[in-house]
Amino acid sequence: MKKRSSSAFTLIELLVVISIIVILATLGFAGMSQALVAARKLQAKNDMAQIANAIHLYNTEYGRFPCGSDTPPTGDTTFGVQGAADNSVIISILRARGPAGWDDPTKENPRRTSFMEPKMVEVQKGGVYSGDGNWYDPWGFQYIIFIDSDYDGDLTTEVGRVIGGAGTVSASVGVASVGLYYAKGDTGNPDYNTPQGKKSVLLSWK
Repeated sequence: MKKRSSSAFTLIELLVVISIIVILATLGFAGMSQALVAARKLQAKNDMAQIANAIHLYNTEYGRFPCGSDTPPTGDTTFGVQGAADNSVIISILRARGPAGWDDPTKENPRRTSFMEPKMVEVQKGGVYSGDGNWYDPWGFQYIIFIDSDYDGDLTTEVGRVIGGAGTVSASVGVASVGLYYAKGDTGNPDYNTPQGKKSVLLSWK
């Protein structure tokens, strides 16, 4: 009497198949993670360029930079970083709209010119949050905005916390995204001069 051949998987074959599936899933997840990071970096760079361009358009329109204050500053102004004003101050001026925390959008933009149309979001990530008017990067951190409001040709205030070293840049406007830096588990003030900072601190100087 002939034995019937069995087409069922042996335990070893089953384990091999499961191992292959796990490996493929891991590779696919890693690839998706890298693609997600790349997409977020691209969005952040586009956002930063939009902010910097809007500030220059404002300067063209009014012949000065917005500083979010009735009193002319004695140095550079910084928005969106601890110890400084939220970036909603400058974003509101450039949008000609006043969310919570900035009650008069016509004060520094009397012509109510809209220099940008950012994406509005209902969470504090990837756009201007409707709840507070701050513009958050794709990782959930406010964009840091530097403005040469004393017109000396250099950005110095708080810049050192982002780029390290002397903290001076020959530019009139700067925008930084530090969300990826902190998303990677780094702590303390970001320093662009470190290897990790060069990979994860995104900058736009104009």
